[in-house]
Amino acid sequence: MMNRTQMREHAFKLLYSLEVQKNEELEQQIDLYMENNEIQNDEEAKRYIKNAIMRY
Repeated sequence: MMNRTQMREHAFKLLYSLEVQKNEELEQQIDLYMENNEIQNDEEAKRYIKNAIMRY
């Protein structure tokens, strides 16, 4: 399980990569990022990161 600092770090990395890519398929990009960073099994981290990204 990730701590909050790790979750924040992943959220900011993902947010930055989405800004650079300007891709309209946001949900797919988030899922792909989580899969590539092996986050898909940590429900709390997934929820935190998705909520952080969707606010922007």
